[in-house]
This record gives sequence, C-alpha cells and structure tokens, in this order.
Amino acid sequence: MNKYLNKGAEKFIDSLEPGTIPLNRDEDNFFEELNVDIVDYVEGKISPFDELKYHEAYSSEEFLNEYLQKTKEKDIPVAVLSVDLVGSTNLGKKLSAEDYSRTICAFLRGVAQIVRNYNGYVLKYIGDEVIAYFPGKGKSMMHDNALYCSYAIKKFFKKILTPLIRKKFSENLKFRIGLNSGKAMIVIVGHSSARLHYDLIGDPINITKKIQSLSYANSILVGESVNTETHNFWKNKIGKINVKNFDWEINVYRLKILV
Repeated sequence: MNKYLNKGAEKFIDSLEPGTIPLNRDEDNFFEELNVDIVDYVEGKISPFDELKYHEAYSSEEFLNEYLQKTKEKDIPVAVLSVDLVGSTNLGKKLSAEDYSRTICAFLRGVAQIVRNYNGYVLKYIGDEVIAYFPGKGKSMMHDNALYCSYAIKKFFKKILTPLIRKKFSENLKFRIGLNSGKAMIVIVGHSSARLHYDLIGDPINITKKIQSLSYANSILVGESVNTETHNFWKNKIGKINVKNFDWEINVYRLKILV
C-alpha cells in the first residue's frame, strides 16, 4: 500500500479515525483509475448519458435525508470545500463549445470522484465550481477529510487534468480552493412544481465561497476553524497570510503541501 501525501506520513495515516481513511487508501491505484477515467472521458470513450441510466451512487440527498430522520436535527457540523477553475471564461473563448464543455465536465467529474473517496459529498455544481461538504462526528475527522481532499484535487490537476488538457487543446488549467467549517442548516429548497431538493445553508457555505474567491491560482486557502480544529499533521503545513478588503473578521491561512 502506498502512503499518501509524502514520505513520513505513516504515523498520520495510522492515527486517523474510522471514517477519515480514504475509501481507496492505495494512492497509486486510486489515481491510476482516475487517470484512465478522465482520459477516456476527454477522448469521448465514456458517455455520461449512458452512465446516468445506471446511476446508483449514494448521494448528498440521501445522506441529508437519513441524517435528518436519524438525528431529528436540522443543524449539521460540516467542513465545506469550494473549488473552481481559474480563467474559465477566457478558456471558453479559445475552445469550441464541445471542447470547452468536455473540459469543464472532466474537471467536475474528477473532483466528484475525489470528494467521494475522501468521505465527502458533492452539494452542488455551479458552472465551473464544485461545493462539497464533509460531515463527521468529530471536528478533526471532518477537517482531515476536507484537507485530504484538497491535497488530492491539487494532485489531480498537476498529474492528470492539466497535462491532459495542455496536450489535447494547448491550454493550461488552474484551480482555486477555499475551506471553512461550522454548523450549516439542512433545508429543502425549491417547489414541487419544478424541483425540490435538500440543500445546506449557513455561514460555513458563505464564508467558504468568500475564501475561495480570495485565493490565487493553484492555491488552497482555509479559514480559522480549519486551522484550529485539525490534526497536527495539517497544522504544520498551514501558514497565515495577509488578506486585504475582506469584509469578515476572519484569519485566512494557506495550505502549503507538495504533491
């Protein structure tokens, strides 16, 4: 079994709580399978329309419904992750509509698989942005999952997606990630005449999106809650940054980690 993150992380791996260990904890195997899937998708060998017919994945909708029925609580502690593509508008001007949509969807497809591998759930897709959340009985657990996921997304870009898109379309892809945590409220939004579905509302979502918007290309920024309520392994890789024109009184940190 390969060790995640870097050499010397064995103690960290061994100390993880159940529910934090990745579903596929063999890093090489996970990224090999992810690479094959994304390459096949970009090359047109996979039809999402066919996949949709047999879609049986355990979704955020099911999780939130079960949580609500089991706990009778609308509030839920979560770590929230927001990731988007940098410069996607300009990318759309350079590529054909087909190539552009395939590139965006390859990004969304890859991130979705990574989120699930790290015990998270995709809350929603908003254009070229993915908002995901990581529930957990313990604060350290949900933060470890979110930070683990961020690391894997960075590796996904560096090792798989960016080289693939550069080779096929001569374009570079970059990302921005924001993380924060707290209690969100489970709500049902919409109307039965159109669409009715579970969602999460609250400061963790709003502040995470704000932090992500402050981030710069290929960086991972996290809020104070993530910095204070996580494993020492991560704390040693987080450094405070200066943020200007930020309308929340919140400290922001950068996750510095090599892949």
